[in-house]
Amino acid sequence: MTYTPEEKKRMDTIFDAFQDYISPHPSFHILYLQKRGYIHLTIEKSFVDAEDIIDADHLFRLLMMEILNDVMELRMCGDHFAGERFPCEIDEALRRANGYIERLPIEMREYYSSALQTCFKNPVLEG
Repeated sequence: MTYTPEEKKRMDTIFDAFQDYISPHPSFHILYLQKRGYIHLTIEKSFVDAEDIIDADHLFRLLMMEILNDVMELRMCGDHFAGERFPCEIDEALRRANGYIERLPIEMREYYSSALQTCFKNPVLEG
């Protein structure tokens, strides 16, 4: 995957801002290969998948969904079906994500702070 220099810089900046989240995470893997670009790896016991990351927005969405999944796995507000989200889970995911977004340069922070609101929409449970 070939990125423009501007897009590569945006991706690097997001990657650096979320490095403290990505590095210790047991199952969320982002790699950069000079000949390929950024890759999201899914590694399960009997399943491995690689997905090209096409741009900075794609990288950001992957990170936001992983943060939300981490929060949902805590079952803070009770059990639910896949894809359903309690408001308390969304609030916690927003809190966690904002901590990383604050590390972005101001010109990127404003854009991704507003994009964050759309990342966590979908079915919301009362509770």
